[in-house]
Order: sequence, then C-alpha cells, then structure tokens
Amino acid sequence: MEKRNKWKIGSKYALYLSLVTIIIETIIVLLLNYSPASAGKYNWILNLVKLAGCLYLLHYFMKQYTLGKEYVSNKDLFGFGTIISFLSAIVCIVFSEILLLIIFPDFIPQQIENYLQMMQNMGTPGVELLDYDKIVNAIPMYLAFGKLISCMFWGLIFSAIFSSFLKKDNLLNSPSDTDNDTDTDNNDNQDYLNN
Repeated sequence: MEKRNKWKIGSKYALYLSLVTIIIETIIVLLLNYSPASAGKYNWILNLVKLAGCLYLLHYFMKQYTLGKEYVSNKDLFGFGTIISFLSAIVCIVFSEILLLIIFPDFIPQQIENYLQMMQNMGTPGVELLDYDKIVNAIPMYLAFGKLISCMFWGLIFSAIFSSFLKKDNLLNSPSDTDNDTDTDNNDNQDYLNN
C-alpha cells in the first residue's frame, strides 16, 4: 500500500515539476521561432531559471513527503525523488515531442538547415554530403534520449543530496540508549585508569 501511495503522490508531483520545464521550453521554442536574434541572449538565463525552479520544487516535494512521518530513511526518500524525476522526464519528453513534431513541425528542419548553412559558410568540408532528411528524422529520437538522460542525471544527483538532508531518523539513538553506552564507556575508562 505504501509503495502504491508513493507512486501516486510522486506522479502528481512529477506533473507539477514537469510544468516548469514545459513552460520554459515553450518560451525558448517561441523565441527561437519568432525572434532568433533575442533567443541567444535569453536561452541560458531561461535554462538556469528552469534548473533552479526544478531543483526548488524537487526539494519542496521531497520535504512534503516527510511531513507527518516519524521515520523516513535516506533510501526511501531517494527512491521518492527518483520516482518524481523519472515520471517528470517522461512527461517532458512527451510534451517536447508534441511541441517539436506537431505544434511546430518546421522548427527542427529550420534549425538543421540554419546549422548546415552556417557550417557551409565557414568552409567545413563534406557538409554537402550529409543526408538532410536522415538528420531531421533522427533528431527527435536523440532529443528524447538526451532529455531522459539529462532529467535523470540531475534528478538522481539532487535526490541523493536532498534525501541525505531531509531524512528523518528513527529513535535508534534514544537518550536511554546513549546514556547506557556512555555509562559503559565511563566504566571502561575508570577501569583503565585504576589499572
């Protein structure tokens, strides 16, 4: 029951987390499509905002998961962060494919054409030998795979970091256990000093 509940909560949080990426990526594609000159200025800023927003939300959702629980292990919290990251990556991949293949179907061919033209203008040899259609057809698959790797990379790293700070220890080190250990240590020290 707990595992199913974790996936249910994680899927809800993943949708919220993926909204940050969806909104920022839509703005980037719109800028690149309608104002390519200004897109270069704002692209890295928007990507930093996206990363910061995603990390903040991941931390917030992992913290929410620990509320009301006496014990949450590092492993359990890391698993929850991984669930959020994975499901969010899947939602982002689906949206990116819809955005680039259905909403803006000319975006990828236009970007590839601009890039190949730039390479040809720089005098790069062999540009004319490249199969334009093969490149355009392969780009969505590479983008999806790259997005999955990127989201999971950042998600795993920061889930590990956040889980180590947000975990809630059980009462393993209760005051009575600590006092008994301290008394035993003091007795051992006394015996050593007396001998």
